[in-house]
Amino acid sequence: MPAATAIVKPARQRWQHDAIERVDGRELIDDDGQVSAPWRVIHILDAMQRRGAISEEMEAAGQAFSRQFRLAHLDGLRASSMTRALGHSNDKSFRKSDGAKKAVMAAIGQLGGLGRSPPASCVWHVLGLEWSLRRWSAEFRNGATGEASGILIAALAVLAGEDCS
Repeated sequence: MPAATAIVKPARQRWQHDAIERVDGRELIDDDGQVSAPWRVIHILDAMQRRGAISEEMEAAGQAFSRQFRLAHLDGLRASSMTRALGHSNDKSFRKSDGAKKAVMAAIGQLGGLGRSPPASCVWHVLGLEWSLRRWSAEFRNGATGEASGILIAALAVLAGEDCS
């Protein structure tokens, strides 16, 4: 087993997907009692903000959209609520989900509407469904990732309320 101070890198297959980085200042203890520093995927918004492509406000707007999308349960993968099966309702959870859904749909409307607007589609798929920008560009923009990046940046500017002129 590696020493506690040794850095154990993820398998090389993991590096083929999204960019990853070590989480500084945080340690976990595995099942064998070994201390490890976890690795995390670098979110597209973090990467874009670090390289100066988007402002902090744009990153915050994108993170808020992602958070609302998850709260609204719009990803299509969900199981039936166990409380529902037992005949109970969680009205607070429903209101929270419903409010998040309204916020997501308002943001999509602000971007031109789903199915009618490339920025709305990009935000829905990349920030909501967590597709890679490469995948979205391959499916919707004939693989033009530079163009896709510009579309996402413009959408984030609109969501952040920045002047796009």
